[in-house]
Amino acid sequence: MNPQSEKGWLTKEREGWQIPLYWTNLSYNNPSQPVLGISWYEALAYTAWKRMRLPTQDEWELAAQGDKPKIYPWGAKIEFLFANSKEIGVLLPSPVGMFPEGASSYRVIGMAGNVWEW
Repeated sequence: MNPQSEKGWLTKEREGWQIPLYWTNLSYNNPSQPVLGISWYEALAYTAWKRMRLPTQDEWELAAQGDKPKIYPWGAKIEFLFANSKEIGVLLPSPVGMFPEGASSYRVIGMAGNVWEW
């Protein structure tokens, strides 16, 4: 067993986890939204089940910034209509792909706003 998976299983057992915290709230985790309210261990288990893996920090940053580091995926200036931010007033996670204008130079969408990163 992967040492991280073993640690995750022990944490689940010790804390009595049955389901992720927000899975019973219908405002979150509908099929069009990004998943939230799960632990790193649960994300790791899911990707292992799918025969995939989570991105490394370097991979995530490259996808978000492109070859040249920027403050936001689209550039240096905040553009409130390019991401789900409090200024646009959605107040819930938005559907994946809702802000194509906010894509990074690698055309990755949703790298800013919406839900907090790890």
